[in-house]
Amino acid sequence: MDNTKAMQAAVDDFKKGGGRRSRPEQAGKSIGDNSKPLAEMEAKRAAGPRMFAIYRKHGLTAEDVVLMPFVLLDAGMAVAYPSAAAKLADRTSPAQIAFYKQHQAELKKMSWLSGG
Repeated sequence: MDNTKAMQAAVDDFKKGGGRRSRPEQAGKSIGDNSKPLAEMEAKRAAGPRMFAIYRKHGLTAEDVVLMPFVLLDAGMAVAYPSAAAKLADRTSPAQIAFYKQHQAELKKMSWLSGG
């Protein structure tokens, strides 16, 4: 939960600072495109210097920022729709699903994850 809380704190800090993105950071809004290689998504995230500085301040890496949403969204999908869990088995571990179940209420309150 430490990294998920750090992500929320980073998003909150960004919003407190006005929340306006530079041009490279606007391009980074499409970073969650899982058809792209992980390294490319990480490089795009790191290209937004203002936001990435905030992530680093909270101890997050480009890998954390790119992977965490995928992992938690897939785990959440497996929890919400157990019939889909088998289709997600190649990218969601039983430990990730158990983590999501254990922290589900808290995760749902996090705006960075819920899109709020």
